[in-house]
Parts: sequence; C-alpha cells; structure tokens
Amino acid sequence: EQRTYWVLAQDIEEVFPELVYTSDDELWTKSVNYDGLVAPFIEAMKEQQKQIEVYEKKSQIQEQQIQELFSEIELLKTN
Repeated sequence: EQRTYWVLAQDIEEVFPELVYTSDDELWTKSVNYDGLVAPFIEAMKEQQKQIEVYEKKSQIQEQQIQELFSEIELLKTN
C-alpha cells in the first residue's frame, strides 16, 4: 500500500517561500515544489537525530547519578 502525503502550501510558504508558486488565476491557487522539500527535510532529520543523541547521553548520565545517590542513601541508612 502506497501512502500519499500532502502539505498546505501556506505552511510551506512561511518557511520556504521559494518552493511555493502562486498562480495568476482568480483563486490565487498555490502549488508546492515537493522535490525542493527533500533536502531540507533530510537536514532537519539529521539535526533532530543529533538532539536525540544528546538527550539520550544526558539521560544516561542522570540515571547513573541517581543510582549513585541511591547507593549513598543506602550507605547512610546502614551507618
């Protein structure tokens, strides 16, 4: 099953106005250059992946710190 995705030209126009064409008809119909969206979407996914990796590393560090604090609490309880 092949999926089809659509975007609102007005939404794209706010970020990438060069990818939206507005016709001269009475409705001022807009169309999107979908091919032009590929590169920015790939770059955005790369940036998101970098952010995810940073947050995962921070989470690991925090988990380790929590475990160390629990260990210290248990040590204090036994003394």
